[in-house]
Amino acid sequence: MAKQAPLKRLSQGFLFQLNHSKKEKHHFKVIALFGGKAIEDFSFQFQKIQLPTSFKKHIEIGAFSAKEGEMLFFPEEKLLIGGMGEFNNWHPEKACSLFRKFGNKLAKLKNVSVEFIFTAELKRALLEHQKRKSTFSSQLKLDLNSKSQKRSKITKLVKKGSKKENNDIPIDYIANFDISDLISQLIICMNIGAEKMAFLKKDYIKQKKPISVFIIVANEKQDNIKRALKNGNVLSDILHGTRYLAELPGNYLNPNSYEVYARSLAKEFSLGINVFDDSALKKMGCGGILAVGQGSNISPRMIVLEYKPKKNKGVRPL
Repeated sequence: MAKQAPLKRLSQGFLFQLNHSKKEKHHFKVIALFGGKAIEDFSFQFQKIQLPTSFKKHIEIGAFSAKEGEMLFFPEEKLLIGGMGEFNNWHPEKACSLFRKFGNKLAKLKNVSVEFIFTAELKRALLEHQKRKSTFSSQLKLDLNSKSQKRSKITKLVKKGSKKENNDIPIDYIANFDISDLISQLIICMNIGAEKMAFLKKDYIKQKKPISVFIIVANEKQDNIKRALKNGNVLSDILHGTRYLAELPGNYLNPNSYEVYARSLAKEFSLGINVFDDSALKKMGCGGILAVGQGSNISPRMIVLEYKPKKNKGVRPL
């Protein structure tokens, strides 16, 4: 017998905020470091943060070199350090990959808050990436407008860079990718890392309260950070909900329960909703949906959600 899908969406593992409260004294500091030559003089990447004495020993014996995805955890000092590889080969996706690992590690802690510090070096790496992206984007426009059938100018550009500059990282972010985007990605990726979508297992432990994460960005306008936090939290919630639906098996998520779920979303977010049942689908000639639906004793349906913003003058629908 089919079970009704749980209508309450999973709560996210982290709650991201701008400034931490003075009451929050027991928070972990989380830092992303660059390796290679940068790790040899690691002190400048930490700004005013006091490091454990054992950290230097890890560097000296080669136990930690800030390679991509590498992590060092100091529970007593309440410090988590991660590596992003060499500065010259940095790409936003390397940071995102590390953010997911941070989320997985921090989600296992109890009764803590987290302070994530965007170092000056991370911001500088982002600026360098923007410069490379700008060159790539300009070359792309020339390539698209060119009628020549010769080898792509972009291919020449990438190969030239990989030989002379050891920079073979794909520059796939054509649109602007700034510190606001990186903050949003931090929120999304840490929540992805924290939630493995194993909510139907018997040993699944539901987190009662999300872990507070406070964002610290030097020399950045507070309004920019606030917008980034808002966008990241919204996108993370949407992605969280999508992953949740994708993980539900057929005995939980079927046409009936899916309609109930969709109607709850429509009510919560003031959306318009149209549900087309099997008779409506027959009139519309939707043979494909009906054919697939014949494999179940629950009749199929198609659901359309409509969002109509209040200020929609001059806005074209997607």
